[in-house]
Amino acid sequence: MSAVLENLARIIARPRPGGVPSHLQHGYTLVELAIVAALVAVFTAAALPDLRPSQYAKLDLATVQVAQAIRFARNEAIRTGNPIYVEIDWNTDRLLIAEADLSGATATPGATLSHPIDRKQLDYILSAAATTSGVEITGDPFDYPLGGTQPSVVFDGQGLPFRKAGGSYQLMTRGEINLALGDVQRTVFVAPMTGRVTIQ
Repeated sequence: MSAVLENLARIIARPRPGGVPSHLQHGYTLVELAIVAALVAVFTAAALPDLRPSQYAKLDLATVQVAQAIRFARNEAIRTGNPIYVEIDWNTDRLLIAEADLSGATATPGATLSHPIDRKQLDYILSAAATTSGVEITGDPFDYPLGGTQPSVVFDGQGLPFRKAGGSYQLMTRGEINLALGDVQRTVFVAPMTGRVTIQ
């Protein structure tokens, strides 16, 4: 065994090309350093998230906010048994959730509802908020058989979407809230027969 160790010690101590014994050399070659630097760069790029601000995150946030607000309106109508009014105005990018006043020939907004957690009124303009700036609502979102496309809907105590116009009640036939930021769009759907809210 000692003979093997002696031969190994002689091999290690043998001078390398260039005349310097290997036990006196310190450091790494340029090729070794370049390989390590490349590996570190690849692993760092793969491990770090994209830190650039994403404009599309604003669109996703606005879409979720609109869907949650409409879900809240529907759930509040079911919980209280009172009709809740939702208005989405594409001219001003305004979203309003309020008690529905059905005393006249058409449904109108009554007292504005507040968010159940932060107590802020559910009346805001999407394009003006810092977290959703630049997001636009495109077109009137709610269709009715006799009234065409309208910016508002009312949820009844069972969560069904309808409108009151000219003294008559009409169930909604289509509910699509289209939000856009640049050339990218997201859609919040309100199901005609159930009022169920989904995002696509």
